[in-house]
Amino acid sequence: MDYFAFKKRKKYCTLIFDMDKRIILDILPSRNKEVVIDWLKKNAQIGLVSRYD
Repeated sequence: MDYFAFKKRKKYCTLIFDMDKRIILDILPSRNKEVVIDWLKKNAQIGLVSRYD
């Protein structure tokens, strides 16, 4: 899981990817904590989450 901006310091998104399979799982429309928690609840099969800082 990582964050990125489409425009510098403007609109941030959250990128969720599977590092083992090297695929993007989803791109969330914000980096808001509630949005990420909601996504994780809907995808309960995810066993480990790491964020690169």
